Amino acid sequence: MFLQITLPSLILAAGMTLAARLLFHYFQLESYQFHGYFQTVLRQWKKSWLPGLILTAAFGLASFVVMIGPRGFNVPSLLTWLFISCVTAAAGYGMHAWAVQKPQKKKFVFTARMKRLYAVFFLVSFLLSGGLLFYRAFILTLLLPLVLALAALVAQPIEKAINRMYMRDAQRRMDAQPDLIRIGITGSYGKTSVKNILYTILSQKYNVLSTPASFNTPMGLTRVIRERLEPAHQVFLAEMGARHPQDIKELTDFIHPTIGVLTSVGR
Repeated sequence: MFLQITLPSLILAAGMTLAARLLFHYFQLESYQFHGYFQTVLRQWKKSWLPGLILTAAFGLASFVVMIGPRGFNVPSLLTWLFISCVTAAAGYGMHAWAVQKPQKKKFVFTARMKRLYAVFFLVSFLLSGGLLFYRAFILTLLLPLVLALAALVAQPIEKAINRMYMRDAQRRMDAQPDLIRIGITGSYGKTSVKNILYTILSQKYNVLSTPASFNTPMGLTRVIRERLEPAHQVFLAEMGARHPQDIKELTDFIHPTIGVLTSVGR
C-alpha cells in the first residue's frame, strides 16, 4: 500500500509542479506578495485556473480509461495509479511548455528563492497527494493556484529569515561607508528616467553606484549592495518601487536615504 501511494504521488507532484509554471511567474511578478498574487489570479482567472483544469481533466480521463479496462478502477494496483499519475504528469508538462512559450513583458527569473519555492511546492503537493490517498488527488489539481499559495505560506518563515540575514549584511556594508550619499528615488512613474539622468550628471564628479532596471525591491537593493557596492563609491542611487502599501517605508527604513526624490504621485 505504501508503494502504491508514494510512487504515483511523487509523479503527480512533479506534474503539478510543472503545470504551475505560470502561477510561479505571477507570484514572482507580484514580488512574492499574497495580496498581489490573489489579485492577479482573479484578474487573469482563465489563465490561472486553466492548468489545474487541464490536470483534473487528464486525471479524470486516465481514471475513466482504467475504470472501463479489464482490471477495473476499484482494484488499487500500483500499475493503475502509475498510469493515472503519468497521464496527469504528461498534461502538466504540456502546460509547462505552453507557459514557457508565452510572450511575457517581464521574463521569469529562476532565482534562488524561486528554486526554494519550487522545492516546497513539490513537497507540499506530494504530502497532500499522499494524505488524500492519491485517488482523491484530483482535488489538488483542481485547486492548483491555492496549492501554490499554501506552499508559499509554508516557505515564508524560511524566506523571512534568509531575507533578514542578507539585509543585515547589506546594512553593515553601507554603514561601513558613513560618507556614502544615499539617494532614494520613487514615484508612480519616472523613477528610472530620473535615476539615469542623475547618474549621468553625478558621475561627472562622483563615483556613483546605481541600481539596475527593476532592482527596486528590498531584496533587489540588497543584492545590488552586497554584490556591487565598493569602498570607492561616493553616491548610491536607489530606485524604490511602490507596488504595495508600506513598501516605501520598508525601503527607507532599510536604505535611510540622505536625499529623497519623489518624481510623481499617481492615483
